[in-house]
Amino acid sequence: MRRSERSINLTYLRSAGFKRIGYWEFTRNSTLKLKKTRRFDEKTPAIYLFVIKGTIHYVGKSEGIQARFTQYVRGVTKGNRKVDKGIVDALNDGDEVGVYILAIPKQQMFWKKGLPVYFLSCLEDGLIKHVESTWNRREKDNIAPSV
Repeated sequence: MRRSERSINLTYLRSAGFKRIGYWEFTRNSTLKLKKTRRFDEKTPAIYLFVIKGTIHYVGKSEGIQARFTQYVRGVTKGNRKVDKGIVDALNDGDEVGVYILAIPKQQMFWKKGLPVYFLSCLEDGLIKHVESTWNRREKDNIAPSV
């Protein structure tokens, strides 16, 4: 199904199984903290979304979701300073940054013509392209391919 035939937005993703697990907030010493509003298996692989005012700003994946969120708290996310800054800027503007996850019980992998295909990575890549999340964009994404 083409994107024009089905809008991939937060409502659609919730109907597909994404669950809101909490939101980002500042602690007393101005560090980030994930305020959990729903229990989840912290060691399960998952796709996660950061959402502001109903708009998906970031799509990510992790083999262990709690460990990944801890990296945001510590400010040590590899290559994601843009995401850290986006969260901080949104909170400073008074906006809530909601966190949604879709847990994948195991890293599902299948073979396609002798090549390994990882479900988690495929789902993340597909969502990034279809929801046009602002914090996932890189400069190279804005460059037209050479022929």
